[in-house]
Amino acid sequence: MIVPELPEPFLVEFLPAVVSQLGAAAPAAAGTGGGPGRPSVRRRSAPSSAGIGVRVGGVGEWTLRTVERVLGASSGIADDVALQISLPAPDFTPLIVEPTRRALAAHDGSGAGSELLARTLWARLGRFDEEAAELLRQQQGRILVRIEDAGTLRRVALTPGLLAYSLEAAECTVDCSLAALLELQEKRKNPLDLFYEGRIRIAGDAQIALAIAGLFL
Repeated sequence: MIVPELPEPFLVEFLPAVVSQLGAAAPAAAGTGGGPGRPSVRRRSAPSSAGIGVRVGGVGEWTLRTVERVLGASSGIADDVALQISLPAPDFTPLIVEPTRRALAAHDGSGAGSELLARTLWARLGRFDEEAAELLRQQQGRILVRIEDAGTLRRVALTPGLLAYSLEAAECTVDCSLAALLELQEKRKNPLDLFYEGRIRIAGDAQIALAIAGLFL
């Protein structure tokens, strides 16, 4: 399966198709709970239709949402988004496209690739209930993730609700390497291990990271 490099075909066409094909948009079989301030996803709660806004600097903005277990994308940032994800255009391929390619490459019929894709934020859209979405919107702090990639600093801003986003500053900053981020996404390491190893550094209000990080890890 070919993974598009351009944001629009990736978000509008490819992502809904692959999530549907792998069945990753179905609600989780078991709920997960979090630490202080982290939204919980409960076993029997109906999934929320609240969207997640994706902004690729200089390219465009879209809202992803799951309706009746089907993931779809529309242009613009909707008024009801629970979270905005913003990143510069040059960072889209290394941070979004390439990890997706690796997950698909691991999909050999045994479910390994499906599990990797199911762990991503996109697949988890169908698992948020309305309470979790509202808790996200009520967060008053933003996260700026700064990722070191072979001498290039890549950035992702995680902004609750309709707060103003920034790729330069936030109430909480998280610094790590791309290798560490991939280990987290692929569940080869957990956040505490990397934190104690000094491979993840958090500055500012760490409670904000606890509230939002569960969407990605």
